[in-house]
Amino acid sequence: MTANQLPHCTPEAQGISSAALLAFVEALERIPEMHSLMLLRHGCGVWTAADTFVLTLRYYETPVYDTHTFQFEGDRLLLKGGVNVAFGPKEYPPVQGRLA
Repeated sequence: MTANQLPHCTPEAQGISSAALLAFVEALERIPEMHSLMLLRHGCGVWTAADTFVLTLRYYETPVYDTHTFQFEGDRLLLKGGVNVAFGPKEYPPVQGRLA
């Protein structure tokens, strides 16, 4: 690996089905507000309620972290997010969708 390369592996090597991951990305493509996706191997998440999962992502060598809240209600998903920066927007607009 060179200095400019990020480590990578197959989804199956991490216990994730490639087909399931592709279905997830294809579902995200149907959300008009979705403009990018970053898939990370490690994050810190906790179920705060039976239907709510909160994921915190920290970026190496920076004080910045994102918090994403996934709220499930039947076949619907509400995604809310925010970032801890002193400039710019601190919250992302919420995204709603249906689970396939």
